[in-house]
Amino acid sequence: MSQFLEVFIPIIVSIVTAILGWIGVKVDQFINAKIKDKKMAAHASAVNLIVLNAVQCVFQTFVDTIKKAGKFDEQAQNEAKERAMVIIESQLTTELKEYITANFGDIKAYLMTKIESVIYTLKK
Repeated sequence: MSQFLEVFIPIIVSIVTAILGWIGVKVDQFINAKIKDKKMAAHASAVNLIVLNAVQCVFQTFVDTIKKAGKFDEQAQNEAKERAMVIIESQLTTELKEYITANFGDIKAYLMTKIESVIYTLKK
């Protein structure tokens, strides 16, 4: 019986150690995935808020005035979008720019799409 234990205890210890190591790796992967998702969610939320605030600011300071004067044409629309883009770009951190590039590609194209989306939402 003691010979049996001398042979199998090291094997059992090795198996348990391997299983615990594997569980540790899986737990670490799970935690890292959750942290990454939270970080991505925070970045997405920050970008959305910056775009929303910029569009509202341009509407308040530019679009509303031009509309009251009856001069809100396509040229004024384009100027409003560019004004919003300037505000947005001045507020984006390097980390947010990297997030956009990594997940959506071209920053300007992504932001223009977000601007259009916010305008559409605000109109409804």
